[in-house]
Amino acid sequence: MNTAMTGFLTGFAKGASKKIEKEREDEETLMLNRFKIASANKKVADEERSAEEKILQERLGFVNTYTPQATDQQKIALLSNPFLVSQLQDKIKSNQIDTIDVDGKSVVDLDKYLYINKDKIPTEFTTVKAYMDSLQDKTTGEYVPLQSRSVMGANVSPSTTKMQSMAAGLGGTVDELLSYENRKPKQPREMFGSIVAGSLKKDQTIDQRFETAAQEALDAQQQFGEDSPESKAANENFNVIKDFKDSLDPKEATWASYISNLKLAIVKSKDPNEQSQLRAKLNREQKMVGDDKGADGKVPTASVMSNLLRNAASNAVEIMFGARVKDQLVFTTNDVGITTFKYIGTDEKIQKDIREEGRRAMSRALSPYLDNGVPVNDDVRLAMSVHQYKFDGTGRVSEQSEEPVPVPVPVPPPKAKIPEITTKEEYDALPSGATYIDTTDNNKTKRKS
Repeated sequence: MNTAMTGFLTGFAKGASKKIEKEREDEETLMLNRFKIASANKKVADEERSAEEKILQERLGFVNTYTPQATDQQKIALLSNPFLVSQLQDKIKSNQIDTIDVDGKSVVDLDKYLYINKDKIPTEFTTVKAYMDSLQDKTTGEYVPLQSRSVMGANVSPSTTKMQSMAAGLGGTVDELLSYENRKPKQPREMFGSIVAGSLKKDQTIDQRFETAAQEALDAQQQFGEDSPESKAANENFNVIKDFKDSLDPKEATWASYISNLKLAIVKSKDPNEQSQLRAKLNREQKMVGDDKGADGKVPTASVMSNLLRNAASNAVEIMFGARVKDQLVFTTNDVGITTFKYIGTDEKIQKDIREEGRRAMSRALSPYLDNGVPVNDDVRLAMSVHQYKFDGTGRVSEQSEEPVPVPVPVPPPKAKIPEITTKEEYDALPSGATYIDTTDNNKTKRKS
């Protein structure tokens, strides 16, 4: 080989060696940067996990203290929803929550407040520990594969020993760190429990509930349209709560509106499990007032109940028909605020429509006091009897119950108008014996010809 060729090859080898070394350095720098990104992601994940564990332990402490009777499934539902626990804590602090006695200790009545979406809870969550363990940060375990890279036939990728050294310097192993390299943002945890609709509103005053119902009616109208089923249901709820507010004392009205909202929640719910829990709550409340002691301060006396029904019918009829037949509807309010109405027109269809609207309003007002169609106590039954409700052999309201049709006051036919005569021609046109008004505003009778 001549000198020129030898020199060329030597120079090429030195150049190749430098290029390979540079590529190797670049690969190590790239690998180190990947480890640094992964390490930063792992640090964030560790901090989030630590904070979440602390919160969960605090939440578990609350659950064990105030709901020690809870099943594992109930505890998991409570732990999964931070808003639920926060709401219960607020109600406990303000002493606005119902409790039950368990082994001599007053605890939160979970059956009343907690709705569990059983279908969402994974089957492997059989214990609280299993749920807590599942919350450990789960990385994807996926990262860009480590592939050897060659330059001019030489492997320029960092060696296994080199990578292990890099990872150890950043507090982990190669696989552990790189599993955090492409860590996805933390996703919200699945929530398996919620507050039973309307259950924490029981402590609201009737005035607060009236304002809430008014706002809900307005919201439904704006969201769904004035003639939508949602808007009509919200309006009916508002009207019946207004009847309670106007006719009952605050304690009675608060209970009645609570039950009315509970029934509305059952109708609105699309979840069979939630509906079942709401019905159980409703049954407990209504069974409770079936006892004379339980009814005290919640269910009005027969006379007050009867007045409530009259007011409900009058209010509904005035809203529906007041503008259409205002001259044929007479409303009377006595000294104690009881309003009644009478239709004095002769249109049988309008009369029938008015009767049916009044009856529907009475049924809405009665809703809290009927347990599957059966009055919750004798006062309710007596008040209903006064308004012509009938009952079948099981004590349920009969479908044949009808409100008596108001008897219209006879309207006398209009009197014939007496003509005013101002000219001889008008006088001559009058028949003999006709009465007329002359130019002096006096009534006169035309002489017979």
